[in-house]
Order: sequence, then C-alpha cells, then structure tokens
Amino acid sequence: MSNFRYSLYRNVGLAIKHYNMISEGDKILVALSGGKDSFAMLDSLTRLKLRAPVRFSIFVCVVNSGFPGYAVDNIEKWLTQRGYEYHIEKSDMYESIFLDPVKAKDGCFYCSRQRRSILYRLAEANKCQKIALGHHLDDFIETVFMSMMYNGKIETMLPVFEAGTKNFRVIRPIMYVSEETTKKYCAKMEFPAITCCCPQSCAGTLKRTKIKKMLLEYSKDDYKIKETLFRSLSNFNAEYMLDLRYNKKLSEIKYERIKVDKV
Repeated sequence: MSNFRYSLYRNVGLAIKHYNMISEGDKILVALSGGKDSFAMLDSLTRLKLRAPVRFSIFVCVVNSGFPGYAVDNIEKWLTQRGYEYHIEKSDMYESIFLDPVKAKDGCFYCSRQRRSILYRLAEANKCQKIALGHHLDDFIETVFMSMMYNGKIETMLPVFEAGTKNFRVIRPIMYVSEETTKKYCAKMEFPAITCCCPQSCAGTLKRTKIKKMLLEYSKDDYKIKETLFRSLSNFNAEYMLDLRYNKKLSEIKYERIKVDKV
C-alpha cells in the first residue's frame, strides 16, 4: 500500500479514536460536497466501517448549491453504483445569496450558514447521530490565521461539537490528513470529484485562498511547517500569552504606574 494511502487510513482512525467521534450504533450523515476532501473522507469511513470495533452506518448528503457549472450527475451515478444510501438536496443559495448585492459581500458567511442549516435539518429528519464534515489539517491551520488576522482571536475549528439542538454531533474525521494526501488519494481512486464552482472562490478573492497561498510559499522552504503549525494547536503555553484569564502568573503581578520626573 502506498504511503499516502496508509497515512490517510491511519490518521482517520487516530482522529476518531483520540476524540471519540463514533459510537456504537451511530448513523453518520456524511456531507459530500463533491470535492477531493469529502470523497476521501467518505471512502475512508466506508473502509473503516468494515473493520471498526463499533458498528455504524453511513448516510450521504449532497447539497446542490445551484452554482453555475456545479453538476452532480456523475456523483449520483457513483453513489448508486456503490449502493450508498444518499440524498441530494437542491438549494437556492446561489440565487438568494450571490445574486443579492448585500449578501454577496459576505457570501461565505451566508453560504456556510445555509449549508449548515440544511445538513442539520436532514440529520434530524433521517435520525442521524453524527454529521461528518471533510475539513482537513490545512483547513485547521488556515482557520487559525484567519481568526488572528481578521477577528483578533487565536482559535480554530473543533474536532467534535454538539449542534445547536444537541440532538447530534458534528465530527471532522480527516482533521489529521493533509490536503496533499486527499489530492493524491482522489487521483489514485479516480473519484468523480468536482470543484465547488463558488464564484468568489474561483475568482481567488477569498481570504482563505490568500492565506493558503501564503502557507504554500512557506512550505516551499520547509515542507514540515504545516505539521509543526498543526501540532502547536494542541500545545498551548498559557505562561507566554497576554490573556490574563489564562496567564495566572501575569495576572498576579501588581503593576504600578511609573512616574517620570520632568527634565
């Protein structure tokens, strides 16, 4: 087995184990966008299901955004041939968001919110306990930089979290897998992957796209830099942070105003 395939399977298994993502009897809604990452996640979970110590089932959901050029015919054919239980939800997010001059300015926010709402509704309707999203290692790193640069916070995605209704949890099984690995795996397995066809993403104007390019430049000189950055997300040193809520030593220091004599 090639190294990148072994790395993919192993890292998916490790993430699930480390964060207790899947329990006995779970029905997992796998959000299949049609991209390389979600295909790698779906295939990995399908293979894991055959040898996992717990029993779980998979329900595939494809949200058809309606973006120009976004066609799901080949994806539906692929799912049918492999016997997946699936549902394709047609949405109006292109018309309601990207053709609206006000919402289009913050298209990512409205788009992700509408997708999340659809997935939550379908998870409840189909009695799913988990929703699996295909965010990989690079996504976690990029989110940190976006949060620092544009929100003034040091934070990233969560591996597992409860949805608003608390009837199910959202999991990210490929969080330990690099984007490069999903790219190689998708090409090797010949998945019918398609791009999201988002008008903003394709134009290269998204903040995440710019950060991705920045990290790519750094990685040219040090190929391990992304792994190091990701490792730092679980290696928090409160003693060297300025937040007084966590830096107890700093918060105990009594600061006095220094008086400077006039010359």
